[in-house]
Formats: sequence, C-alpha cells, structure tokens
Amino acid sequence: MGDRVVTHPLPESRQTELALLDVLLVDPQRVIRHCWAAGLTADDFATHRHGVMYAKIVERLHAGEDVDAITLCDALRHDTVTLDRKETNALSYVGGQAAIMGLSSAIGIVAMSRAYADEIVSLANSRAIVMAGELLAQQGSELAPVSDTVTSAESILAKIRDRAEGRHDGTRSSDIGSIVESVVRQYQSDEPDDTIPFDLPSLNAIGGGMFPGDVIIVGARSGVGKSWTGLAHIEKAVKQQRRSALFSLEMPAEQMVRRLIAMGGHNLTGIRRRLLPYSVIEDRAVEVGEWTGLLDVFDGSCNVDRIQSVLASARIEGKPYRLAVIDHVHLLEIPGPGNAYRLGLNTALTRLKHMAIEHGVTLVLLAQLKRPETKPKADGSKPPTPKPNKHDLRESGGLGDIADYVLMVHRDEDENGNELTTGELIVDKVRDGAGTGDIPVIFDTKYYRFKERHVGYVAGAPNGREIA
Repeated sequence: MGDRVVTHPLPESRQTELALLDVLLVDPQRVIRHCWAAGLTADDFATHRHGVMYAKIVERLHAGEDVDAITLCDALRHDTVTLDRKETNALSYVGGQAAIMGLSSAIGIVAMSRAYADEIVSLANSRAIVMAGELLAQQGSELAPVSDTVTSAESILAKIRDRAEGRHDGTRSSDIGSIVESVVRQYQSDEPDDTIPFDLPSLNAIGGGMFPGDVIIVGARSGVGKSWTGLAHIEKAVKQQRRSALFSLEMPAEQMVRRLIAMGGHNLTGIRRRLLPYSVIEDRAVEVGEWTGLLDVFDGSCNVDRIQSVLASARIEGKPYRLAVIDHVHLLEIPGPGNAYRLGLNTALTRLKHMAIEHGVTLVLLAQLKRPETKPKADGSKPPTPKPNKHDLRESGGLGDIADYVLMVHRDEDENGNELTTGELIVDKVRDGAGTGDIPVIFDTKYYRFKERHVGYVAGAPNGREIA
C-alpha cells in the first residue's frame, strides 16, 4: 500500500493585508497602536512582500520618522531583501512604486484597522496550527517517541495560546505606552485582583498575597512543618476555586491526601492506623473528594520538563493551574554529573521562575535547610538551634535570587532540644511589599497548620525590618 500524502490549504487573506497596509499609510500613528495591541508582526503576513512593507513601516515609526506612500517607496528603494541567500532590491521585490501607490484600491477603512490586524493574527495562528499538525503527523509516521511528540505539541500550542490570550512578546512588550495603558486599565477595573491570600493576616499585610508569576520559597529544617505549610497553601487556593497542582516528590499521593483529611481536625496517626471510626472523618473526606477538578497530585520522580509539560497541557486544555506546590525542590531530578548539581539546580530554578511568569501561576517551592553547626555547651547540653535565614537554604543561592518571597519556618525548642509548638515565620525577603520581619506563630496540632500568636503585626514595628 503506497504512502498517502495529505496536504492542507493554509488560510490567508490577501485583501485584508492590503487593506491594513493602506490605512497604515493614511493614519500610521493611530493604526500602528492597534497593530501592536493585536501583537501583529511582519511574520504574520501570509504574503511575504506585505510583511516586508509592514516591517519597513514599523522601522520608520520606531525611529520617529514620517511614513506615507512616497517615504515608504524611498525607504524600500534603498533597502534589500535576502531570498535564497541572494539579495534583491526591496522596492522591486514588493512590486515597485506602482504596488505601493495602488494600495488605496484595497479601500481600507481606518476605523477597521484593529479588526484587520486581529484577522491577520488569527489567520497566522491558524497556519501555525496546520503546520504543527503536519509536523506531529510526520513525527508519528517516523515512530518518534510519544514523549517527544507530546512535548512538541505542547510547546507549539502553548505559544499559539499565549498569542490568542494576549501574552505575546515582541513590539508590544517594548512599547511602554501600551504597558502603562494595560496597568492603568487593570488598576481602574472593578474586577478583583487575581490574588490568593496567605493564611496569616500579617503576611498579607506585608506582601499583599500570592500573585500570578510569584515564586515563594518556604524553607525549614526537617520535621518543622514544610509539607503542612504547602498543603495549607493548596487548601486556601482550592477553597477560592483556584485550580492547583501538588508535585509530591517525597511522599506518595495517598499520604498527602491523608494529611489533607487530617487538616480537618482529625488525628493523623489515627487515620494512618485506621483507629478512627469512618463516621468521624467522613465529612472531611467528602469535602476533599469534592476538590476533583481543582486539585491534582503528581507523585514520584519529577524534573522541570515534567512540570512544564503539566502546566502547558493544562493551559492548552483551557483549565490552567493558578497555584503549584513542589514538595520539595531539592528532590527534583537534575541532569548532569553529581559534581555539577549546584549549577544544574540554578538552571532549573531559573526555568521555574520563567515558567511561573509564562503560565501565570504562583509556584511554592518547599526547600530543605542546611544542618546548623552547633557545638555542645561546656556542660555537654545541646545549645538551641539558631534561627534560619535565606543563607541557610541548602545547595543553592539561586533559591533566594528567583524568589518573590523567602519564608523561613522556625519552631522553638525546650531545654532538651525538643521542638515546641511555638515559633516564628521569618519573612526574609519580599520583592514587592511593606517590609520583612518575624511573625510569631504557633503550630495548631489539631488542624496541622501554623497560626499567628497575635494579629496586628505591622512592618516597621519593633519586630519588623523595613526593606532597604
């Protein structure tokens, strides 16, 4: 049986492209803003010569120069276009002066310029989808690994979705006027901010909550309560109908779910050993079960590529994650030899920060701290464990570099070195906030979460430190 070749016509609209170029020459300053707002680039034009004209118009406008049919002809006359490694005169390539002077035959209407730009971008996206499908079909016919094919699809479609949702890059990102306009529009909007509050009121007063793109580092020594803190973030987000993902690298999913049930006020040991009647935990178990669609738990080995794949797939499906917790970051698989671990981890952390911005997700990274170097006292007793700071984060200064928040969980000790329920949440870094400081907390052993010992902390108070 012979190979079947399937070809797909690529959507295009020559008339719309001509109409847009026409109105650009009529009112360039006004129309170009519509083009940039739509994320239009020269590569979006199906007819390459139209893209050459558009690129030259944009170039002149960026340089603060006038643009009309005459000046465009003159600019193209002194420029070249490279085709098949050969240079040709740009004016001749686009069809000469007659082609530019004849643009008015397209009868473009200035008021329609935004619609023209949007249509060209939509058609460009459609062409990209068709070409992506053909690429994936080729990979399938060549028996490429399924994981490679899926990754290709996610990468291509994520970029297309970004453009469709206005998260495109290029000229618009460098246009400060458009960025200011977007910020002001959001500031004046009646819609609530897409913010997830922290459990602790004082922490909200300092930083304002968890915003899209934030990376939050929660550091603690073993057994202090990192995982419980991550689950508290998850519960807060889910109860506000924000879809969340938990990457549990240390514990199986079933163990994390048992902990979520225990956070309803039930003894974890009793749940693990099945000592409690089911009727006692039923209401909380049903509540957690109703989080289906709002919480996904991924356990086992994990690397940055897997996290990217999960976040990209969710966006492509139209159900993006708003919060993702990684428990804990030092268990991420880092490629390369062991002696290059720190460099590899820093690279992975940089990717995670870019990923948070790209997907509009808050990433909460639970991190292990270095073991404190303490010498026994003269009487042989153990000295109290010193309070941690961001320099105690294990293996990598990169954690502090990418973080919007660095939070250290510390619990007090008795004279024998046993941890007490009282302690502090040490706010060691807030990228945008009122200050940093130490928030007195207590670990609620019934509901397995940290709570403030007293509410009313204000940055700048005696136990607060203003940001330099």
